[in-house]
Amino acid sequence: MGITVSELLNLEFFKDFQVIAGKKGLNREVQGVTILDAPDGYRWAVGKELTLTSGYVFAHEPETLELYKKSMAAPSNAQAAMVIKRGRYLDEIPEDLILLHDRQQIPLITMPYSIPWMETINQVNVAVMNHAIQRFCVNINATYTSANH
Repeated sequence: MGITVSELLNLEFFKDFQVIAGKKGLNREVQGVTILDAPDGYRWAVGKELTLTSGYVFAHEPETLELYKKSMAAPSNAQAAMVIKRGRYLDEIPEDLILLHDRQQIPLITMPYSIPWMETINQVNVAVMNHAIQRFCVNINATYTSANH
């Protein structure tokens, strides 16, 4: 059980994050975080992840964008969203990446340069856990209520 990208972005911590593509996919489920800063890093994604990247691989390993595009075209792709740190390695987000995320309806989000990865990862994990706990409590209450009537 996760949280939707939209619910995550509505939290105060994420107020300066900006969705630049794939807005139709804001209902995608986030269950965890993965990092993409190696040319073949996309190979270890398991799905429903918020992918964080500095953009290094896209800026310094141009073939990575082509490999990433091919992996995204697979029908089994279940990535929740991608977050790119603004102003780190990419002066501009590649147009191909924007078009790909729009076409696949997978949110492409930029985040401020100043926010540390650890803080972002912690905020995502806390949001996912809180959402799961809340759903668990609602299910217990519903079961308890129906059993007592």
